[in-house]
Amino acid sequence: MRFIDPRTDFAFKKIFGSETSKPILISFLNALVYQGQERIKDLEIIDPYQAAQVLGLKDTYLDVKAVLDDNTKVIIEMQYAYLHGFEQRILYNGAKGYANQLVKGQNYQELNSVIALTITNFNLFPQLPEVISYFEFKERNNLIDYPFSGITMIFVELPKFKKELTELDDIIDKWIYFLSKARELEEIPENLEEISAIKDALLIANRASFSIEELDTMEKQEFYRYDQQRLQELIEKAQQEAEQAQQKAEQAQHQVEQAQHQVEQAQKEAEQAQREAEQAQREAEQAQKETEQAHQEAKQEREKKRTLLLRFFSKKFGELTQEMQEKINLLSIEKLEELSEIFLDFDDISNLISWLE
Repeated sequence: MRFIDPRTDFAFKKIFGSETSKPILISFLNALVYQGQERIKDLEIIDPYQAAQVLGLKDTYLDVKAVLDDNTKVIIEMQYAYLHGFEQRILYNGAKGYANQLVKGQNYQELNSVIALTITNFNLFPQLPEVISYFEFKERNNLIDYPFSGITMIFVELPKFKKELTELDDIIDKWIYFLSKARELEEIPENLEEISAIKDALLIANRASFSIEELDTMEKQEFYRYDQQRLQELIEKAQQEAEQAQQKAEQAQHQVEQAQHQVEQAQKEAEQAQREAEQAQREAEQAQKETEQAHQEAKQEREKKRTLLLRFFSKKFGELTQEMQEKINLLSIEKLEELSEIFLDFDDISNLISWLE
């Protein structure tokens, strides 16, 4: 046996939306909407599958609609590839299905709940690990349910389902496995055959039960789906590359700004060093001037003391010999200071000669 891929819109509509599909759809919804509880006893399929009608459609967007025995309206959609605006479309369809229940003259109390069940062949919520996600109206802080459920959105993300045939635990696993792996099967496995609704779904999915026109339509849908998926992958790749290029550009800009900042900082430090060097030069020049001035003052003081001493000795002892004058001229300022303190004690020139020796 060979089976069609139930993820194609055409096949999904025939398996779950045909007039004979009511038991299949009841089992499917009880599993995915009510976690395997047999809450739904009966339902009505709205606008059931008709081969002649479906074969004439060019659009690949098809869904299955049903009204449960408690008047809850269910909108089921199988989406193979992600399209921009998909999240908004799901919300729009749920809101439209809820609002379109009323006709003129009816009261709001006559509105019934709407369940939007969406099966995706891609990860829509990568931050959530669960295969099935449930979204309802709740108070943000205390997570209290809104008094009337209104619209419930349920998402089944098939790529998150990793179980093999031998690992299936319950009817939820088996229905998700059917959606994901039916095309790869060559016969109906025992653990799927024991669920009569899944067995019937596989019998409908048997390629031998389809007409040539139906198989041709499914093949065209698969080609279109592949092209759309490939196009989406190319768009996402281009977007990723653009984002990476933008990140690299921003990183390069940051590095340029950082380098510019370092250059400016180095420039400031160089200018500060230059100012400090100039200040040090000025201080050195000032110190040099002060040293020269001190040296000049010391020289003048020495000359003054030497002149006074020579004058004193010449008056007291007469004209000094050239040799004695040269010895006095060669005395340091310290020796001149010392001589200035004791010269009054000299009685004759011999005392001076002895001191100079």
